Amino acid sequence: MQSIAVISSSRGRLAALRAMLSGHFEANYIDLEDLSSIRPGQITILDVDLRQTMQVHAVKIWLAARPANARVLVGIDDKASYLEVTQACAIGATSVISRPFDGARLHRALAAPIAQPHDPDFDPATELGALQMMFASAARGRAPDVKAVKLAGAQIIDKIKDIGLADYLAVIRQHHLQTYQHCLVVTAVAVAFGSHLGFNASDIEKMAMAGLLHDVGKAKIPLDILEKQSALDVDEASTMQMHPTLGHEILRHARSVPYEILDMVLHHHELLDGSGYPHRLKGKEITDLTRMMTIADIYGASIERRAYRPPISGADAFQMLRNMGDQLDVALVNAFAPIARSVKI
Repeated sequence: MQSIAVISSSRGRLAALRAMLSGHFEANYIDLEDLSSIRPGQITILDVDLRQTMQVHAVKIWLAARPANARVLVGIDDKASYLEVTQACAIGATSVISRPFDGARLHRALAAPIAQPHDPDFDPATELGALQMMFASAARGRAPDVKAVKLAGAQIIDKIKDIGLADYLAVIRQHHLQTYQHCLVVTAVAVAFGSHLGFNASDIEKMAMAGLLHDVGKAKIPLDILEKQSALDVDEASTMQMHPTLGHEILRHARSVPYEILDMVLHHHELLDGSGYPHRLKGKEITDLTRMMTIADIYGASIERRAYRPPISGADAFQMLRNMGDQLDVALVNAFAPIARSVKI
C-alpha cells in the first residue's frame, strides 16, 4: 500500500480533500500546524499558500526527509503563473494540480505508478534548475540566463553520450512537470538527431539550446490552458498558438542567442505545406535546423506520458511522423528512423 500524506493549511480544504479521497485511497490527513507529527511518505499532496514564506519554508524542510523517488503533488491557484510553479518546484514538487481541486484529476495522479529508482549520477537536476529559472524569468518578461541554458544543454549532450537517448528519456518521463519534461525530451531528441547526422559540436550545442528554449513563450500562457487535461477549445488553441511569438519576443532582447536559435523558437510549429503557425511558412522558407526541431518536437510530444493518455512507442511515434507526409521534410524523417525506433516504452 502506498503511503499518502495530505497536508493543508486550511481545515476546510483538508476536509474537502478527505471527502474526495476517502473510500478510494488510505491517507493521513494533516493540518499544516501538525506537520512534525508524521514523516514524508511515497506520496504527498500539499495544499499550502505559496505566498506565505513561513509555510513554504516549513514544508521544504519537512520534505527534505522524503524517500527517494517520492511523489509530491502541490496545489496551485487555477490562474497561477510560472512564478508559482517555480516556487512549487523549489519545495520539491514533482507535479502541480490546479485549485480548486478536482477529484477525478487527483485520482488519476494518485493511481499513476511511482517512478522506479534511477542512478543519481544521471539525475537531470542542472537541466531542471535551468528550466525553472528560465520560465520564472520569462513569466516576468525577462530574457533567461543564457549561460545557465548553455550549461544545461552541455549536461544533456554529455549524458546522452554516456547513457544514450533511451535511458535519458526514461528518467525524464518519470520525474518532472509536463512543460519542463517536454523541453528536456525535445532537447534530448534533437541532440541525438544532430549527433546521428554528424553535426559538429557547435551545431549540436545550438540544437540543445534551441530545445531548451523552444517553448519558453509558454511562460506567458495561462496554466489552465497549458496544463489542461483534455482537448483545447478554439479560443484556447488560439491562445496556445501564441507561444512561439511570445518566446521569440522574450529572447530577441537577450545577448548571445544566435539567429538560428531564435528562428527555431519562432518557427518550430511551421509545416512545409504552409499549414503551420505563426507565419504559415512554406517549403524553403523553413530552415533545415528548424525542420529538425519540428520533428523532435512532434516526436517528443508523442512519446511523453500525460495524465490523460499513455505514451506511445518510439516506432509508433515515428509512423505518425511518416503519416504527416509532405508537411515534414521526408528525407529528414527517414534519417530520423534509427533515433525514433531506439526508444521503447
